[in-house]
Amino acid sequence: MQSQSTTRFSFRDLTLAEAEAEIVGAAIEHEHALAIALSVLAVDDFRSERAEDLRRIFYVLAGWYAKDQWDAGTNRDRLERYFPEVWIDGLWCPSGVVPEYVQALCAAVTESNRLADNAVAATRAWYSENPIQPSERPFAHRVIPRPATGPRGGVA
Repeated sequence: MQSQSTTRFSFRDLTLAEAEAEIVGAAIEHEHALAIALSVLAVDDFRSERAEDLRRIFYVLAGWYAKDQWDAGTNRDRLERYFPEVWIDGLWCPSGVVPEYVQALCAAVTESNRLADNAVAATRAWYSENPIQPSERPFAHRVIPRPATGPRGGVA
């Protein structure tokens, strides 16, 4: 009798860029996904290396949604015209139809950002409490001499 693999999916398996892209991909095709993301995510929650494009696409979708112009059947075609430099077909979410999955994606992105913000705040607090003195900076106490030049400009 063979044992079956029982590996479970974890949001730790996704990079921040992948999670953000899946949120936007789900919002392109599923109205409930867009509504969930709009209710959960803050304006600056897209922070990956793809954040600029994803944020712009997401807020175009949000604008269409607010004006009652959001349409799952035509969103991709319209976005391709507005964003020719972005591979819109690459933005998709296989589980976007499941509201709980979209909620978990948004929670994962929010938590990742919270942890990053906390790390930055802790680092700033540590440096404000433990300032580096000029004498403690690397190589601050040593003077590196310049090499002497010979008659032809070379090192003597």
